Amino acid sequence: MSAFKIIYSEPAKEDLDALPAKFAAQIVKKIRRLENGLQGDIKQLRGHDTTYRLRMGDFRILFDVAKDAIIIQRIKNRREAYD
Repeated sequence: MSAFKIIYSEPAKEDLDALPAKFAAQIVKKIRRLENGLQGDIKQLRGHDTTYRLRMGDFRILFDVAKDAIIIQRIKNRREAYD
């Protein structure tokens, strides 16, 4: 059984849909690894709307953790992720 359920916010779904299929598939694969726990290049953010970020190349996956769920808030290029 997985430790976390992954939930995508509407903005995150839109971000994913806007990406080339190759990148989107890689990002989804990386996000699915989070089901087993917070692993990977993850940092806790301070002073931002989201709590954590997962790095994947030039992309940042911004997410929050609530009990047994990970809520993916945004998926952005690193240049746009922290605006």
